[in-house]
Amino acid sequence: MSFMTEVRLHPDHLTDLERSGLTMDTIKSAGIYSVPPDQINKKLGFNADKITSVLAFPYNSGSGFERFKPFPPYVGKDGKAAKYLQAKGTVNHLYVPHGLES
Repeated sequence: MSFMTEVRLHPDHLTDLERSGLTMDTIKSAGIYSVPPDQINKKLGFNADKITSVLAFPYNSGSGFERFKPFPPYVGKDGKAAKYLQAKGTVNHLYVPHGLES
């Protein structure tokens, strides 16, 4: 994974990450970024009309897999809120933070 030189983050996403105790160095090395609004539905693989922004967490596996934190939390047809989402049709992956792969 290459390191990002510039972090593209929505202000609400940065606040959320900082509240979780993440530093800018950690955010950069993990490649965390805000998904551009016109790419949200494409990334998720479904029409997410009630989601206004999405924070992406790329996985270090080399597969291109990402998990997403929707803002506001996504409420499915079953009425349950999902704090995190992934692209429709994908399976779960183990997250290994950058620097711990070996």
